[in-house]
Amino acid sequence: MSPLGRFVVQTTIFSASVGLCAWSPRLHAQDDASSGSARASESEEGQGAAPDHDARFRDDGDGAQPRATATDPREDRERTSRSPRAERTPRGRGERRHDAERYGARARVRADPFDDLTAAATVVWTRARPHPHERLDELLATTPGAFVRATGGRGARATLSLRGTDPGQTAVVLDQMPLSSPDEGPFDFGAWPATHFERVEVFRGGAPLLWDAGAIGGVVRLVPGADRSAATAQAWLGSFGERGARLSAGIGESAAGPASFATVGVWQTDGDHPFTFDPTPLVPGDERRAARRNASSSEADALLFARLPLAAGELRATLVGLERTGGVPGPAIQQTERAHRVLARAAVVAGWTREAGAWRFGAHAGASGLRERFADPTAEITVAPWSSDDVSTHGWIRGAAAWEPAAPWALHAVLDAALGRFEPGGRLRPAPGASTRTSGALALEPRWRADIRIGRLELRATTRLEASRATLHGATERDAGLRRDAHRAAITGRLAARLDVAQGVGVVLAAHAGRRAPSFVELFGDGAFLLGAVELRDERARGADAALSVRSRRGALVGRLEVRAFAMDLVDLVQYRLTAQWRAVPQNVGRARIVGAEAAWNGRVGSLLECQGALSWLEARDLRLDRQLPLRPIWQVATTATFQSSLAWLGRLRLYGDVAARSAVPVDPAGTSRFASRMHWGAGAAVEIGDWGTLRVDVRDLFDAGGHDLLGFPLPGRRWLLSLEARRALP
Repeated sequence: MSPLGRFVVQTTIFSASVGLCAWSPRLHAQDDASSGSARASESEEGQGAAPDHDARFRDDGDGAQPRATATDPREDRERTSRSPRAERTPRGRGERRHDAERYGARARVRADPFDDLTAAATVVWTRARPHPHERLDELLATTPGAFVRATGGRGARATLSLRGTDPGQTAVVLDQMPLSSPDEGPFDFGAWPATHFERVEVFRGGAPLLWDAGAIGGVVRLVPGADRSAATAQAWLGSFGERGARLSAGIGESAAGPASFATVGVWQTDGDHPFTFDPTPLVPGDERRAARRNASSSEADALLFARLPLAAGELRATLVGLERTGGVPGPAIQQTERAHRVLARAAVVAGWTREAGAWRFGAHAGASGLRERFADPTAEITVAPWSSDDVSTHGWIRGAAAWEPAAPWALHAVLDAALGRFEPGGRLRPAPGASTRTSGALALEPRWRADIRIGRLELRATTRLEASRATLHGATERDAGLRRDAHRAAITGRLAARLDVAQGVGVVLAAHAGRRAPSFVELFGDGAFLLGAVELRDERARGADAALSVRSRRGALVGRLEVRAFAMDLVDLVQYRLTAQWRAVPQNVGRARIVGAEAAWNGRVGSLLECQGALSWLEARDLRLDRQLPLRPIWQVATTATFQSSLAWLGRLRLYGDVAARSAVPVDPAGTSRFASRMHWGAGAAVEIGDWGTLRVDVRDLFDAGGHDLLGFPLPGRRWLLSLEARRALP
């Protein structure tokens, strides 16, 4: 189906979701009548506050960054060092009052039992970002410890490395459901619009109990949420044939009542940006200028989110779908003409939570499907003509409970079960047969939190036991007599302590252990060039980190700073070895050591000026070769400054400038070649046109520095994006 046809279908879905949005207030009124609860209101300028666990971090409606304010530093949820609560909860036992001075009256905020202030977390609120229509890879590139590996310009396939680990060692979670698996390979962040989600949470190292998948690098959590009660229509044009349109509607801002949000969009780009390449690096002066070929891409996407009070609890549901079609361009010196890729993904997750006295419990379930088709009929990228059509499906169910009988103790537990299936296919290769993986996990976390002489101390000890079985179904002649299943059991965990020693000053110490299970391809091969090895062990890692966070306020000046140092040891890394028949077999032979530091800062002068940024330093060494690991910059920095003011004759004006730089990057394991360091500047402006719309202009790589990304693909250089948004409030 063409993108236009998909857009028509998704518009129909969107119309139905708008009906749900209109129906939500009626259901809310019925729920209030039956329960006797009163809905707290929050005005557009923040003169009230709803009982929302994120009230202190809510976008205040003017596009400014979320504001975190609390008189008690022990409850301070800083954007750069907090673990957001798992769910919004109604008011009840254990309510605490906080000074919500930026929102007018005092807000009653329920402290969530799963909230974890000891996690190394960065929270990015998508509505507060200055760049319009960002993809997830562009958003994540500005967070500390995150290194994006893309394959060219905007919208190209992109993966994420956290703290120098491999992209496949990063887990992705949609709300609470795991969205990635070792069998699907590294998650493609370049195919997802950031506007789908209310916020993106990046946990480096160990993650909080509810989202911890035992990952080595960390967890990226995508959190959908209800938009403000408005309908919006957006259209944009940009460099190199970029164009797109999106329709969105949301109802319900309060966390206490029903809310829903729906969005559908289409997006296309030609991707034919010019670049300079050197076909003979040893011969100076023969650089050439060319245009990128086979880099076009088109996409259609849709998302529907709903939150409803149900049976004295709360029900949340999310449905998301995406399809992308485009060419697969090669590196600068290896342009392609016919290689192409199709990606289609759908996921649905629903969960219900409830509080009763000292207990909080919930049940969640979800399913996802991924289909990837790749064709290289003339072997422009692969070593031989290639065609694949791989389908992955996953089902998942979870139960979670928290018990807080009396301060200072609490006990949390999570039980997971999952079933995954991977079915490879293709006309130009033999299929090794479908594979399935069944798994179950039990996680327990006791927590102790109390005031001591020098401050408030919080201790958490997480233990996660996971068992799984991977099985190869069907047989080929090559598989005859070979073992077709692999069993594994793994224990991962995390031990963390946080001490708030003074107003706005906190210290965190943590240690964690993570694992990555071998994928189906590593276990059973691909039926062509890669052999399997069912005896493979898990890749394992142990690490520790320490952090200092400081928050201060002096009149209109507000500042936050967090500094972290970490170290990690990785063993049994899977690496491939060529056989005499020119086929590759995986082995557990790799070992690496990673040490580094991260810093994140945010400063604001009233509502006029704000500056934020992140700095990462990394030393990652392959201990077997005693060399720096490839594709990992030693340092990386990104910072943004934003100025905003009101124009009496027009509306609100917002200007911003940013800079992103990184060091030179080794390309190969031997360190014989490197990509040069780079620095990119950006600028933009947004003007509100009365109450009905916003006009934005965004310029990236302002001085046309260009260069290459971490995988050697040419970047597009200077590019612009012009967008217009029209909005209308909904009753």
